[in-house]
Amino acid sequence: MLIQCQECGRKISDQAKFCPHCGAGVSIARGFSETKRMAGIIVGVIIGITGLVIFIHTLDPTPISTFAGIQYQKELSDKINQLQIFAVLIFCVGIAMTVYFNRSNIKK
Repeated sequence: MLIQCQECGRKISDQAKFCPHCGAGVSIARGFSETKRMAGIIVGVIIGITGLVIFIHTLDPTPISTFAGIQYQKELSDKINQLQIFAVLIFCVGIAMTVYFNRSNIKK
């Protein structure tokens, strides 16, 4: 299959590493079908929203119960902090996935 060189605009093989006409390096972005691209974007958005919901849920202003003492409060607080870090990571993965699939080329 022939593609267009980004530098000189001439047709070159999609297997070429360099343009034989101008010598420019060829970076061929392997694309996804439109269906896979949209599925990737949707899954990325769902993952990002899930992370955001988990994070917001851990910000609940309800005070930690004092019936079990200070040690219980510290352990619960540590677990909430870990969950918040996990939620932020999930959110970031979702955003990265959405951007990756959104910027990918569509295979024809």
